[in-house]
Amino acid sequence: MPEARPGRNLLRVGRFSVVGVLNTLVDVAVFITLVKLFAVPLVAANLFAFAVALANSYVVNRLWTFGDSAAPHDLATLSRFLSCNVAGALTATAALSLLARLGLPVLAAKALSIAVSMVWNYLTMRHLVFRPPF
Repeated sequence: MPEARPGRNLLRVGRFSVVGVLNTLVDVAVFITLVKLFAVPLVAANLFAFAVALANSYVVNRLWTFGDSAAPHDLATLSRFLSCNVAGALTATAALSLLARLGLPVLAAKALSIAVSMVWNYLTMRHLVFRPPF
């Protein structure tokens, strides 16, 4: 059933953006801590930091961003979340590669790929992952 209040979606987009910034901070903080304080190799530190940020994303988006409409937590929801995030990472990487090949400066291509990823992630989280129960 479509939502009656357009402002509700705007609030969700705002919350989703806040969660994205929080996840980036978590990712960077864990990465720096592992590399600088514990001398963990870069690849391992990056993968672990990504996993921690991804877990944070799931919990905070589930409870705060989409909590009012999300179906009860189950393995299917978690599976959809992981699948959508992998697809989002691939989508952002493809956008980055395409934009760089088209001649955009790398940082501009990265910024646009993040925007593409944010739109993809929001739409998939809203309509596939944390969708209301049928």
